[in-house]
Amino acid sequence: MKFIVVGAAVSVAAISSSTLAQSAAVIGWGRNDYGQAVSPAELKNPIQVSAGLYHSVAVGADGRAIAWGWNAAGQATAPADLGLVRQVAAGYQHSVALTQAGRVRCWGSDAEGQCAVPQDLLIARSIGIGDDFTLAVTSYGKVRAWGRAVESQTAVPAELASVVDVAGGHAHALARRADGIVVAWGGNGFGESTVPSKLTGVTQVVAGAWHSMALKADRTVVCWGRNEYGQRDVPTDLGPVVAISGDRGNTSVALLEDGTIRVWGRWNETYSATPPSSPQRWRAISSGGYHAIGIPDVPSCSGDVTADGSIDGNDLAILLSNWGACP
Repeated sequence: MKFIVVGAAVSVAAISSSTLAQSAAVIGWGRNDYGQAVSPAELKNPIQVSAGLYHSVAVGADGRAIAWGWNAAGQATAPADLGLVRQVAAGYQHSVALTQAGRVRCWGSDAEGQCAVPQDLLIARSIGIGDDFTLAVTSYGKVRAWGRAVESQTAVPAELASVVDVAGGHAHALARRADGIVVAWGGNGFGESTVPSKLTGVTQVVAGAWHSMALKADRTVVCWGRNEYGQRDVPTDLGPVVAISGDRGNTSVALLEDGTIRVWGRWNETYSATPPSSPQRWRAISSGGYHAIGIPDVPSCSGDVTADGSIDGNDLAILLSNWGACP
């Protein structure tokens, strides 16, 4: 992402332990001067999260997209007519959603055309986001890109096909093909678009601002690109990984098979990149500019949620009111 000073009056606030304990839906840490690390109460039982530079977006189990944090360009105000959503992505000053009908919707800044969704893009299967550009994988496995193109980040290779998902950084883009091969294009000042020659068997790709990450089928992680703060130096004792997130600056994040989070690299010295000690297990993570958010892995509750010795309609009513989550 672009790292800009928003103004001298901006205050910096870390998340206190008491705030963490109260945030049951999404837990955040790091910078919080715009409230980007504390999810709104209306977000119930989230199933997917995405952290942008200073804002966050999530999808609830009810299919609603909810955004919060920095809203200078409206990037934290999800459209009221968005409908049911299955994927969201938060960028610099814009946000993108993929509806359950396969439509791509965008809100926030359109200064570089990043929210000008192509009219002929009828159905998409996944989306990605960069600083000031947007990516989508069509139902035919092709990639569409629009927005800022100063470093050819929207110049998708013509021969690229059979794509499953995409990711965008400051000015480079990554695509993962169905055969586990990664293709990159756009900015390459730090080697972020130079995919390692022997990289195969990839199951997930993410892009930081100037570095790239890939998760392989064997649960190992490969990083390349900028390494000023060690963000591409994968810990040798990392253990099996199930998900990764590339920070918009200089941090890499991994969600391990045991539900714990590992972080390497460095955010700005003022902000801690270390996740809170509670909860002990996580289901999903996303690292933004100077903050990160995650979904805690809450153990499933017994059917007798009222603890009255029987499983009946009273228990079902409580579960339904919490969208299936334990109260």
